[in-house]
Amino acid sequence: MKNIILSLALLFSATFGFAQQELQMSHYLFNGLMWNPGYSGSYKYTRFTAMYRHQWTSFPGAPRTGIFTADLPMVHDNMGLALQLVTDHIGVSSMNEIFVNYAYQVRLNKKISLGLGIKAGVSLYNAKLSDLMVWDEGDVEFDNNIRNMVIPKFGFGAYLHGENFYVGASVPTLWAYDADHELNLNINESSWLRRHYFISAAYVIRLDEEFTLKPSTMCKYVRNGTFQSDMNLTLGYKDMAFLTFGYRTNAAAMAMLEIRPIETLRIAYAFDLSTPKYLRVYGGTTHEFLIGYDLAPKIAKYKSPRYF
Repeated sequence: MKNIILSLALLFSATFGFAQQELQMSHYLFNGLMWNPGYSGSYKYTRFTAMYRHQWTSFPGAPRTGIFTADLPMVHDNMGLALQLVTDHIGVSSMNEIFVNYAYQVRLNKKISLGLGIKAGVSLYNAKLSDLMVWDEGDVEFDNNIRNMVIPKFGFGAYLHGENFYVGASVPTLWAYDADHELNLNINESSWLRRHYFISAAYVIRLDEEFTLKPSTMCKYVRNGTFQSDMNLTLGYKDMAFLTFGYRTNAAAMAMLEIRPIETLRIAYAFDLSTPKYLRVYGGTTHEFLIGYDLAPKIAKYKSPRYF
């Protein structure tokens, strides 16, 4: 029975994995680096962020993702560098990644800037195929495990932002290559990965001296996959606590809480409840945790408050 459930879980995972090969995190609201390299350097001080996501917790072999990012602005040159480390496990497969982002922040006027960024790095892909239950014994496709397949990747992003809004667009994997394909500028010919297109926007409405309201959205599209949109509404209190409710189309309802016990420390938790019935049968719950620390002098925090 356990093997049957594991096989079903892997089948669901494979289906969703093809439709959405890029990372999925509800906390994208609190760390734009994970999906848009143009975000790099948009803060004028250094930020460290760690996130962990355990998706569909009742499923054997359910997806588990850990991310660490470091945003390192170069203030005088309007440039930003960022480091991103990722570990992603699903079923018998795992992906470990390291990326470096570079962005140039173009100041359009006193309040609005445009960040144009690129990312480059590698993924190490592993799959323990010998752990799979197969119906056709001796199938050569499952004879050998995959060990440390190196996949170079490049991505691009643009991030337009002001004091109370942002609009972003990105292709996190613009090009990739793996050794089982021919070297080609067309990602469809050079890799089994596909381009995912992201568009995101948010606007902050100050209700009074204590409360803010922030509607936001992220739309994701991949060819031959399902168009998906996250829609969120965040209530902020004194720039110290933020409560978010959201909905991901055809996927999940979400609730998030971020608190800042001190100005430089960020702690957040997100809970996703799957909306499709076939996921709720097995629980369909997802938990996500975030902790971040900012190396920011107080004058920078007071002079330029940020909401995303």
